[in-house]
Amino acid sequence: VSLTAAEVSFKPLSLLSRRTGLALFDVKLHPARPSRLLSRYYIAISVGILMSSLRKNIGFQAFGTDPSRDSTTPSASLQNVAASFQERTAQLTREQSLLQQTQRNLDNLDQNEKQQNRQAAIYRREFVQARQERDAAEGNALALQEKSAALREEIQFLHKEIEGFKLDPQNENERHQSKNEEALIIPQRARRQIYLDYLHGRISAVEQSEQDREVKRKKLSEAIVYLREKCSEVEERKQVVEQQIREKNETMLRETAQGQKVAIKVRAALEERKQLREDLRRAKNQS
Repeated sequence: VSLTAAEVSFKPLSLLSRRTGLALFDVKLHPARPSRLLSRYYIAISVGILMSSLRKNIGFQAFGTDPSRDSTTPSASLQNVAASFQERTAQLTREQSLLQQTQRNLDNLDQNEKQQNRQAAIYRREFVQARQERDAAEGNALALQEKSAALREEIQFLHKEIEGFKLDPQNENERHQSKNEEALIIPQRARRQIYLDYLHGRISAVEQSEQDREVKRKKLSEAIVYLREKCSEVEERKQVVEQQIREKNETMLRETAQGQKVAIKVRAALEERKQLREDLRRAKNQS
């Protein structure tokens, strides 16, 4: 086949250059030697086909990008890293919420423990006061019993004195030798009667005092019973509060241990999220 210079077009050569990514040298046409031009044209086509085959089969990146991969869509590894990052971020958010809730629970337990400690202190003071009042009432009751015994002894003694005066054989009158003293003579019976009246009055006063003391003793007995019941009630309330405090302390210890575990998980999740961010950044850079 003979070709002239006017019949040769350079469009196939430029199109081949764009498809293969190879910058072809300018072919200088010579009108007298068309066979050399045709051979160069065939050589260029063969080289372009060979490079295209290499690029498709072994992914030889020096001659261009891999046509099997679309540069507009992310790779599978990048998608996996992004999905893992999102999942760990959501998990970290949940664990941070759990840690905050645990901290709030610990604060509430601390406030409850302080309030219960104050209540227990009030119960302890009430118990001590009630026990002191009970001891004082019991001491007063013992003192009243002793006074009652002494008064009973005094009454018995006064009765004996009265009986002795009644049975004492004395002369009816004591007369003085001097007539000038006759007006001052007091019959012994009258003096005895005055003393007996005094003794009867004293006995009545002692009996009334004994009755008053008996009333006070009954009231003190009732007060002692009430104070004992109050002491028992306060003691029971104190034991209940102390038991609640022990339970709250155990709960706080469990919450604290759980909070520490959650904090460790949160720190590990933060480190993992940091690593995932780094992996995501490297994957983006590689893509």
